[in-house]
Amino acid sequence: MIREASSRFGLRVQVGIRQLGVIPVGRTHLSVGRSPRAQLTIDDPFASRLHAEVWHDGEAGWVSDLGSSNGTFLNGSRIGGAVQIFPGDRIRIGETLLTLETTEAVTQTAPQPQPLVDSRTSRDLAALLASVQQATGSAAAPAAPPPRDLFGLISKVGVALLSPSAVDEVLPAILELVFDGIPAERAFLLLRDDETSEPRIEAASYRNGARRSGSTDMRMPGEVKVSREVQRQVFEERRAVLSTDAQIDERFKNRESVILSGVRSIMAVPLRVGERVIGMVYADSPLEVRPFSRDDLQVLTTIAGVAAIKVENAMLLEQRIENERLHEELQKAREIQLRLLPSHPLQPPGYELSGVSFPSLAVGGDYFDFIAADPEAPAQGMLLAVGDVSGKGLDAALAMSSLHACLRSQAQAAGTRADTLPEIMRRVNRYLCESLPYNKFATLFCGALDPVAHTLSYVNAGHNPPLLLRRGGDVEELAATGMPTGLDRNASYDLVARTLEPGDVLIAYSDGVTDASSEGLGGEPLGSEGLTEMVRPLRHLPAKDLLDRLDDSLVEFLAGHEPDDDMTLVVAKRTEA
Repeated sequence: MIREASSRFGLRVQVGIRQLGVIPVGRTHLSVGRSPRAQLTIDDPFASRLHAEVWHDGEAGWVSDLGSSNGTFLNGSRIGGAVQIFPGDRIRIGETLLTLETTEAVTQTAPQPQPLVDSRTSRDLAALLASVQQATGSAAAPAAPPPRDLFGLISKVGVALLSPSAVDEVLPAILELVFDGIPAERAFLLLRDDETSEPRIEAASYRNGARRSGSTDMRMPGEVKVSREVQRQVFEERRAVLSTDAQIDERFKNRESVILSGVRSIMAVPLRVGERVIGMVYADSPLEVRPFSRDDLQVLTTIAGVAAIKVENAMLLEQRIENERLHEELQKAREIQLRLLPSHPLQPPGYELSGVSFPSLAVGGDYFDFIAADPEAPAQGMLLAVGDVSGKGLDAALAMSSLHACLRSQAQAAGTRADTLPEIMRRVNRYLCESLPYNKFATLFCGALDPVAHTLSYVNAGHNPPLLLRRGGDVEELAATGMPTGLDRNASYDLVARTLEPGDVLIAYSDGVTDASSEGLGGEPLGSEGLTEMVRPLRHLPAKDLLDRLDDSLVEFLAGHEPDDDMTLVVAKRTEA
């Protein structure tokens, strides 16, 4: 199916005089920065860890600064929030120049599945051809022609193997090959169920054209049944079955059912992938048709060998397509989740706020937020929140979204004054108790910053104690004042207040930071003491720079290893002035 012509967009990356190529730009937001966690990592000392992001919505391009220290410049002018960009526009990040380009319009066709044919597939097909040649004696010099057109059949087999088809199209085609090669009246193809490992008929066909594929019947006469003894021998003993007359064959204990069905001769061969039996090809014929022979079994074995390769390839292809779809969905979910986290927090007078979160998987359960009492008047106060939902991945991400929405709505309803915090936390706890599964909970630190009185009043629902680094060098841990949310509907939370002096720095974090371990230290976790030692020499820096340098230290500590858990850091600093 032809789709209308469309344009492709990319960013041409240039650092100094070095041209580094073109990076595709699509609807997913492309983060740019020095951090290895950025989608476009640039080795630029003047760039922040997560500096900016670029995306294209199908009609126009956009760029947004992520609260960088040195700023993002579009055609020479510094930008703040999202700004529309056009082909030819130049984005400068430190010494890095990004130019939006449009490639030549291309006509796209709907993607067609491509066969997964590799060298192993070719070798297997060659082996199958050799086995038939050996069985028919055709490897020698030309002699009398074989009794049937086996080479024509092998040609069809090769075409079936190489054709790009979905599984539900492959299986009936394989059964048609059976009718071409042997005098069967019925042919079934069984595959193991992924969940139960039990054999299940996926395709069935009669020589007269009746067919059943999957669970849909299409003029299939009678009920489709396959002897359990045949299934046992094929799937459990992993060997082929040949019975010239099943009605007198001692191997079939329930011969009455065989007689009533009118079946006389039976063949079944396993579909093998390595040592695994993934399915079975079964064929039978009634009384009036000649019994199957060893030659028939050899032909069916050949077809089954090809069928196994083809079914495996088709299943791998479908799995790959499904994985790509899931990856795309996860990328969208990740983007939505990142949009929930503030990239440009309001800065109360006399204070600097900054935060960052890196999920260990595509999405995660960590959460942070800055909620202003009045976005037009940040001097009236600000709510700082850092949370961590138990577990990680999609379920934790969904719970995190619920936590985000609940805390926001409660803060907007009750206000961000210090005296409202215990009640806000109680309401959040009750909501999570009602909405989260029994095995889920969330730790949550929530502080009300008063930039006039210079106080931080907080409740800590079982979260890792944030570090309050005083200007003089002392460090205080803001311990829990209640249990994690989502466990006990009647839990209560105490309010604690601290006065902030010029130069004081608050570091709130998730346990993914302090639980991170370094192979160079024998796998010992960083711990709160290690985090404190990382922060001490940085506390004189502005909040954003401190956060960038702290992230650098964590990356160095991990020594190239991916963290096992989500990592979140929030910095709040009272300026010296």
